[in-house]
Amino acid sequence: MKIYLGTIHKYPYPEDMSDEEVIKLLGEWRGQNVLKRKTKSARALPFCAGMTLKDALWQNRVDLLNVELSIGGDGKPFIKDIPFNLSHSGEVSLVAVSDAKTPIGCDIQAILKKPVQTNLKIAERFFSVNEYEKMQEIIHENEELGKKLFYLIFSAKEAYIKYTGEGLRRGLESFEVPMSDELISCIEKNVAISYEIEGCIDGENLRFTYLFPTYIKEMIDSNKIETEYVSVICEKSE
Repeated sequence: MKIYLGTIHKYPYPEDMSDEEVIKLLGEWRGQNVLKRKTKSARALPFCAGMTLKDALWQNRVDLLNVELSIGGDGKPFIKDIPFNLSHSGEVSLVAVSDAKTPIGCDIQAILKKPVQTNLKIAERFFSVNEYEKMQEIIHENEELGKKLFYLIFSAKEAYIKYTGEGLRRGLESFEVPMSDELISCIEKNVAISYEIEGCIDGENLRFTYLFPTYIKEMIDSNKIETEYVSVICEKSE
């Protein structure tokens, strides 16, 4: 699995770029995704995501402008022999490409400065009973740790439904993502590494790769971004 990260500072949206130039640069699919936004500021992040994808595919010897892109019945875009997934949040975009030629799902989340109770209300609605109870336990002990755990669980759930292609048709509360004491310890220490954990959902063995704020900060190498991010990639376990 390969990971590619971009920022709106690395790939700024040119103020004077015409709609035709956007399509010429990113192709019809990603270009229209940018142009459906009405303002320049709203176009900045999807443009960054398109450029991140274009560069990620180029590094895998695929030209976004000259490749057959298909949309599955689940609405998930795919390129033959290059399974990929894309996510963006805040000022950062993420592309994950599978080396194993198998489906992959990814998600990135900006850690927002919301009250802990807001996160708990969302967790109560969208997390499983066990996940919600774990959230309550951690938040009671350490609010900052609980906040990061919340976004990692949410990101893992998003990565999974993007892996399967079900999207939000699948209730996030209907399954549990793998957790462990070691994972929580890594979050607490804010380690500059990724952490892999395997689990089984619906009888399928999966690998979840968790990326922590320090790890992402080092990957994007940008002092212009103050917000912290977490990310999770989901793929089939070998």
